[in-house]
Amino acid sequence: MPNATDCNDLYFFGEGQVQNNPRQVSILGYEGDRPVFIQFTTIASQTSTQTRVYRDQRDAAIFDWTAAGTHLGLLTIGQRQFHMGQLVRPYAPKCLYSLDLA
Repeated sequence: MPNATDCNDLYFFGEGQVQNNPRQVSILGYEGDRPVFIQFTTIASQTSTQTRVYRDQRDAAIFDWTAAGTHLGLLTIGQRQFHMGQLVRPYAPKCLYSLDLA
């Protein structure tokens, strides 16, 4: 079991790993000595694509991708919604860089 001074390694596995698709992958990592499980599941239809992110088997975030216009789509974390373009801004809201469920 890793401790807080160890390197935080990430282990990728699942269907997305085989197909080289990061939107269908599971990740096991650690926060200190506590294991964290992150899972990405993407469902695509003719009209929309949605990637759901689960942290420790609980909803963490939803990416609603869009094919129209000049923006990427909408990100939902809890009850908060953001345009995905905010993820790449130099001063993006701090809450976008964490999958805190609070």
